[in-house]
Amino acid sequence: MVEGGARIILSFLSASERLVDSLIVTVAPVVIGGKGVGYSDLLDDVARLEHVRTEVFGKDTVMALKAAT
Repeated sequence: MVEGGARIILSFLSASERLVDSLIVTVAPVVIGGKGVGYSDLLDDVARLEHVRTEVFGKDTVMALKAAT
């Protein structure tokens, strides 16, 4: 389990070796910092993931994904 934001997730997804078999992302309506933190254009270079399920819990959204085969 790795807990972090956009930069942490991106570092695992863009690693040269496969580090992620599945991914669960919780999106909460909270902005961190003056401009927030988001993903970069580097997402084009990361391994492909397949959507498994999305659920909404109050104000939070949880997405489950798995490594594409």
